[in-house]
Amino acid sequence: MKDLYTFIMEYAGGTYVSQIKAFNINEAQLLWLTNLDVENIDDFTEKNKLLKSNEIDDEPVLLL
Repeated sequence: MKDLYTFIMEYAGGTYVSQIKAFNINEAQLLWLTNLDVENIDDFTEKNKLLKSNEIDDEPVLLL
């Protein structure tokens, strides 16, 4: 069964929230990056860099 993961990204003064259903956090991060719509975020160049490295700087945090 897939769990629901919520991603909160702060960038250039904006806050962006996405939710992804996945089997684990690693899959959720990859799906989030793959599906992240950055078209309306000015000067956002990190998506391709993050996808290539498959690394996110911050550790995931469980919200209860």
